Amino acid sequence: MSDNKLNLDQNIPKKNQSNETISSEAATKEWRQPYPGPADRNFNFRKLLDNSPDGIGAAKDKENFNVAVIGMGAAGLTAAHELARSGLENIDMFEASGRYGGRLWTKTLADYHDAKQYTVMDFGAMRMPPFIPAQNEKYKAGTAQRQGQVWKQGNSVLAYLLERFAIRTSEFPNPGSKHCKSGIYYHEGTFQPVDSKLEKEKSSNKKVEHKDDQDDDDDEVKTTNKNKDYAKYNDEKSAKGQMLIWNKDEDLPPNKELQEVDKKWTVFSTRMKDYIKKYYDSEEWPEFWKNIVRNYYNKTFRQVVRMKFNDNHDDNLMGDFGGVGLSEEEARILFVIGCGDGGWGAFYNVSFLFVYRTLLHGYADDHQVIEGLFQYGGKLDLEQDAVNKKLFADKMDMDSNFKGDQRPGNHQINHVVDSLGNKFESPEYLGLGTFPDCLLFGRLFKDDNSTSLYDSKKPAKEDGVHLFLNSPVSKIERLQNGKIKLEVKPDVAKHKDYAFDREYDAVIITVPTHQFGMEIDVAGFDNDMWPYDLQSYLSQAYWIPCAKVYVELKAPYWESKDCTIPQMIASETFTRDTYGVKVNRGEIDKQTGVLLISYTWTRDATKLVSYSDQELINMCVKELDRMLANCSNIRPEDRIANYAQTTGVDSNGNPNYKGSVHHWERQKNYKGAARFYDQYGWNSTRVPMTYNQEKSANSGLYFAGEGYHADAGWVEPAFRSAIDAVLHLFNNNQIDIVTKDFEFKKDYARYELNFDPDSPSTELKQR
Repeated sequence: MSDNKLNLDQNIPKKNQSNETISSEAATKEWRQPYPGPADRNFNFRKLLDNSPDGIGAAKDKENFNVAVIGMGAAGLTAAHELARSGLENIDMFEASGRYGGRLWTKTLADYHDAKQYTVMDFGAMRMPPFIPAQNEKYKAGTAQRQGQVWKQGNSVLAYLLERFAIRTSEFPNPGSKHCKSGIYYHEGTFQPVDSKLEKEKSSNKKVEHKDDQDDDDDEVKTTNKNKDYAKYNDEKSAKGQMLIWNKDEDLPPNKELQEVDKKWTVFSTRMKDYIKKYYDSEEWPEFWKNIVRNYYNKTFRQVVRMKFNDNHDDNLMGDFGGVGLSEEEARILFVIGCGDGGWGAFYNVSFLFVYRTLLHGYADDHQVIEGLFQYGGKLDLEQDAVNKKLFADKMDMDSNFKGDQRPGNHQINHVVDSLGNKFESPEYLGLGTFPDCLLFGRLFKDDNSTSLYDSKKPAKEDGVHLFLNSPVSKIERLQNGKIKLEVKPDVAKHKDYAFDREYDAVIITVPTHQFGMEIDVAGFDNDMWPYDLQSYLSQAYWIPCAKVYVELKAPYWESKDCTIPQMIASETFTRDTYGVKVNRGEIDKQTGVLLISYTWTRDATKLVSYSDQELINMCVKELDRMLANCSNIRPEDRIANYAQTTGVDSNGNPNYKGSVHHWERQKNYKGAARFYDQYGWNSTRVPMTYNQEKSANSGLYFAGEGYHADAGWVEPAFRSAIDAVLHLFNNNQIDIVTKDFEFKKDYARYELNFDPDSPSTELKQR
């Protein structure tokens, strides 16, 4: 162990060269949030927004201050929305495609049904963590109290937006969760379930307790598994194996091999979480986090999965917990089954720090399905009690035309246009698309129904807020007068007669990193404003493929008491993870649901790219039904083909099943689903994360979005980095930050600039 003691004085605010107080790595005590929260910086963004009812800044007097926002995904729209709330009147929003929303890409089913079909297909994000404090008791799913908890107790920008716009949610059906029956198909159904009756007698319905001193050879794991008897449906002669069934009321997986993997992961993760909880909301957290980084920044998830567990207290205090301690076969099981939200094998070769940030810092907890905007009362609500009415009474006046059983959507806004007159799809307020819909069309202020970001839009040739779709930026140039000019591709922009010649005081960049060097040129910035290590990061950043294959259903089979098909199925076949999803709003019998029949990442997703959409949909239905037919505990009549919508037949007379396919690597403006990073990538990833803090005051450029943040693959870092960009923009341009009880230079946390993961560990004092 190092002889160096943690110096708490290092967290006292320091002085910069201009003798101004600047914030330390740790936010002040009043502005830290309790666990869980993102690892790299503990700052309570939710509190910041709650304390800013009329905007973070006071920018109304900045009449000639022009800002451009490039990219209209979650980050770009959040930044533009907050700039407008704070009073800026000259904001130009550029989007390369003909739609807004970025990776929050929702397809509704109204094309095939009617306006009251509320289940959707989300091509991007689909399960959202609100970051509810770990010690808070969880309310029963589906109740008004639970909805209120997600809205009010979540320590996230996402939870703030959910409450502010009254966006309704429900629990996501993760494998092994209390919200769905899960199926596991492994080794062609040859894994045996534990003997339900025998184990029940042994355990007396008690849950296994994972303790640090639990012996590895303790294979008498208790369970109350209720798997169907193996031979129940054995009249179907071709059935060779079975589907392992993990019921809602069971704490442990339904098989001894799975239970052993679960035990080892739980021991490892619980031990780590216990130490994280000790330090997360303290000034010591930045140093403890650095110790964790020192031990794991050079390791892949695969390496940590196989490493021996380390329960030595002194080592743990220095951030060294070893690994999960799985054998090769156990690692293959984790590959398929995962740690509570689907298989993790696709991420075995990425940096363990990605998995650490996700599974141990709240991203994997309390996952919510985003349903949309729904009026309280009438047929659109399942809860009719006084608590519900009190909770939702002041949340449902989003739209003056929103009455009775109505809800906002296409039927209320016939068509919308951007500042160039381009028509684009009006908001649906369903699924993850509800966020961009609300940020663009929702009211800016609580007590003002008439003002939205979209309502503030002006024609292109007038001053004011502008919305430019089909306008890909091709060049960012710093002029000699210090202003910034943008060029738009003339061969793509529909309105070639508009010059796009405004000069900007600040530009917020949210586009994927690979757009630089491929489609966007940068000119006029010196090496301090646009350093070489930033160029290297942009050119080397890794965006991983992802594919989603959806099938539309005639009925949600998992709600039938007789159907034996689980709502969620994890398998080692090419389909990987399968989820049944349905929104329980409106006229329930019309909510037929959808099946995300195949959800794959990285090399698993790349395998599927060469097939046509219809071919792939049909292949997935066929493969899933092949698995079901091989399971003796699945009824012969229970097949996906019997529940899937069809669109006719192919040339051979076989049914074509109705659905949608989305390959993120095929999307020109994205070329991948999420920006990931490899081991040894700490220093390169820190470059964009510190840019707003260190470079933006001179360059006038600000980065926002998950592509410039360490927590890849999630929407929350896009939201947070957008607010970070706005805060630095205001601070750099003498725009007062008026958030109640908040002082930027004292309370906001800074990223460490000089930390080297290869440097010696720092000993922490025990709390």
